[in-house]
Formats: sequence, C-alpha cells, structure tokens
Amino acid sequence: MKKIKGMLFLVLLLTMVMTTGVYADEVVDSLNKVDIEYSTKSLNYIENYSTSIRDMADGDIYISTSTSTTTSVDYLSLYVELQKKVGTSWVTVKTWGTIQEYNSNYISYSAPYEGEIGSKYRVITTHSIKENGVPEVVENITDPITLR
Repeated sequence: MKKIKGMLFLVLLLTMVMTTGVYADEVVDSLNKVDIEYSTKSLNYIENYSTSIRDMADGDIYISTSTSTTTSVDYLSLYVELQKKVGTSWVTVKTWGTIQEYNSNYISYSAPYEGEIGSKYRVITTHSIKENGVPEVVENITDPITLR
C-alpha cells in the first residue's frame, strides 16, 4: 500500500510539472465526486481533449475546455479548477465543479474569471467518460500565464 501511495504521489507530481494528459480509470461514488485510480490503460473512446487559459487584459481571464469521443457515449464530464501561484505553491482559487452530458460525443465549458494583474494562473481539468460501464479519464494542466 505504501508503494502504491508513493507511486501515486510521483504521478501527481509529474502531472503538475508537465502539460501532458494522465490516463486513468474512474470510480464515481454516490456523491458524483471523481476518485481516480491511475493506470497505463490506453484510451478507446476519448478522441480529443483540450483546455486553454487566456489573458484578456486588465486582469480578466477566459477559460475554455472540451472533450470529444469517437462515438456517442453514456456519460461525459468535465471538472475545472483554476489555480494561482502563491510563493512556490499552486493554490486553487476557483472550481466550477462537474459539468455533465449524457448520450453525447462532445462536451465543452467556458468561463470568465477576474484575476489579479501580475499573478500567475493555470487551469487543471479532468475529462471523464463512461461507456457500457467502462470509464476513461484524462487530466490536463495548462501552461501558466502571467496576467497583464
């Protein structure tokens, strides 16, 4: 168990440094919160996923994210989290919760946010699908931006 926790910590640390996706299996509990068990499983249904953060000037941020699948699936969801760099740490300043679609092959979400000029921000998104009881999850972390 200690070895698994250590490996999980290493995977989470690497995802914070890199902007590549992390593949995972999803377990959805009764509260619809996502618990991710990391694995090396390849994606069968998720075709494209993207997340962007844009500096719109004067401290305004625009966030957009989407997921598309190869075919219509039973369930798609997006979990969106905005983080701000405070010292050497990333601190979550806003979450938009879980956005859901059913029996579709596409989901998207966008939102504005009023940030602080001179601060660094990034977005972490979790793209989840489930088809015939088979889950797929990808996490994406944007490159940070500094607001002007």
